[in-house]
Amino acid sequence: MPNTPHQRNTRSNSNTNTQITLLDIKTLIEKSKQDMLEVLAEKMDNQTKMIDSLVKQIEEMTKVNKSLKKKNEILEERIESLSSSVIEEMEDRIRRQKNIIISGISEERSGSIDERRRIEVEKVEEIMQQLSVDADRDDITSIHRIGKPGRAIDLLLVC
Repeated sequence: MPNTPHQRNTRSNSNTNTQITLLDIKTLIEKSKQDMLEVLAEKMDNQTKMIDSLVKQIEEMTKVNKSLKKKNEILEERIESLSSSVIEEMEDRIRRQKNIIISGISEERSGSIDERRRIEVEKVEEIMQQLSVDADRDDITSIHRIGKPGRAIDLLLVC
């Protein structure tokens, strides 16, 4: 205990100063806590807005991606179809590149079909000899008449 009244009074003032200081500190802590909570709430609100914006962007990108996938599938089908067509055309051209069309050969009207074919083959062989074409009967796969019957028509030799 204090011995003198002055010492007692000083301690009493000291306790009062200490109490005010602790009260001030507590108030400051509460104020800081409130400020921090407000800042956090604001940041969370901003983060929520950003997340919402990103979700919308992702949804839009997903729609675009689906659309692009569909277009890609269509283009792949077209490419495959065109590739098939080109390959078929090339195969057809290769198959036909040895074909020969001879024009103006008169059609035989008498005899059997076999007899008329034999005469056509002889005419074709004669023309090929005159043109010095190195081919024989074995090279000719088939002979087809092109055009209306009864006229001088074209022969298609498939070799």
